[in-house]
Amino acid sequence: MTSSGQNPEKAPAIYGVVGYPVKHSFSPDMHNAAFKSLGINAAYLAFEIKPNALPGFLKNLDKLGISGVNLTVPHKEIAFKRLRCVSDEAKTSGTVNTIKNSNGKLFGESTDAYGLLASLREAFKLTSLRNKSILLLGAGGAANAVAAALASSGIKTLYISNRTHEKAVRLAEKTEAATSTRCVAVPLYDKAVSMIISDVDILINATSSGLKLTDKSPVTGSALRKGLLVYDMIYNPPVTCLLKEAKKAGAKGVNGLGMLLHQGARAFTIWTGKKAPLSVMRKAIKGSI
Repeated sequence: MTSSGQNPEKAPAIYGVVGYPVKHSFSPDMHNAAFKSLGINAAYLAFEIKPNALPGFLKNLDKLGISGVNLTVPHKEIAFKRLRCVSDEAKTSGTVNTIKNSNGKLFGESTDAYGLLASLREAFKLTSLRNKSILLLGAGGAANAVAAALASSGIKTLYISNRTHEKAVRLAEKTEAATSTRCVAVPLYDKAVSMIISDVDILINATSSGLKLTDKSPVTGSALRKGLLVYDMIYNPPVTCLLKEAKKAGAKGVNGLGMLLHQGARAFTIWTGKKAPLSVMRKAIKGSI
């Protein structure tokens, strides 16, 4: 007790986002607003950790007093390989984007697929993805995290296109085996992608192309078309090169802010056991733009 007879204020629980780079993340604003709104004594920070330093960082989460973290590029697959206890969703995707520390025991979860599906329905006013055809750009951690969920949502066909075609083939084969949904790997060059885009309802960018303002669109504007729904998982910058090309082509484009919101809300509930204040979190991330 203090000299005044009062108990000292309890230190806040520490959470955070781990990435490299990570300065672009809106997660601290979103989660700190959520903690404040519910009166939870906690703080959410950004930890910029190089990939080779991640295993040591995770090993010492308890010593550092960190109760949970989110993981972003390029750590999701590394974290999955380092954790002994993970959810079924994480096992399916081979990625982890959320870790809960329970007295030194780390539990890994993947909330990306949940976040993407919720955001797609919300952004494009879709009641269902049933019988839709989707082209997924990328075959890395982000694409692995959502491929099976997309294929399991009643869609007709999932096309996967990646700069390294062999990775697209492996992801398509793995996803089709796990879900029985038709999955096709497509070479990431204009002619092949253009042919597929003429047959799909939704294009989803799960590559990192667009994080830098100098990046080029992963597909050329001539490949896009009016009526196509274009979802870019990137949210900062809010208007990527792909979304600019989509607008020119008459397609409807949306960034990944909604995915950030919904995957973050699920992570919040995993950590706290409380329903996430979505309206508060949404306002916070919109204020970060």
